[in-house]
Amino acid sequence: MSKNQYVLRVEFNGGNEGQDAQTEARDKQAKVGKALTNYIKAQAVMPFIELAENVYFNNLQTTTGSTQLVERQRAVVGVVKEGINIYKSTMGGIAFGAALGMSTFTGGLLGFGAAILSKVFGWVQRANEIENSKRIENINLDYARTRAGAAFNKSRTGA
Repeated sequence: MSKNQYVLRVEFNGGNEGQDAQTEARDKQAKVGKALTNYIKAQAVMPFIELAENVYFNNLQTTTGSTQLVERQRAVVGVVKEGINIYKSTMGGIAFGAALGMSTFTGGLLGFGAAILSKVFGWVQRANEIENSKRIENINLDYARTRAGAAFNKSRTGA
């Protein structure tokens, strides 16, 4: 009598698909981890930049006495700081987007857009502040002219 032989054969047809998905998930996780690391680095370096900026500008004002030079230098440093803020927002957007299940590109785009939008709103707010200051100044000048009365008006007419 012959014995029955049983053979267990395991075949992985299309098994690479699971590995590709795992590799893709690991790559995405690595991108998110890198984005978080970059965000934390940028966040950590900002106090040192601000401290160096204050020391530099105080020294520049003391040694040169030129307020105009200091303001020009502040504008240059302001551009650098805005670049760092946009970078931080983009990295934060990548991490946030990945946490919500979006692609890293979409998250980065959202973070970048939020940074630009914030800057535009800042410009609009500053323009409104300047406009309000102009209005207040014009009202105060009108009050001063009214109090000066005829003497103010005669001196301006050449009489």
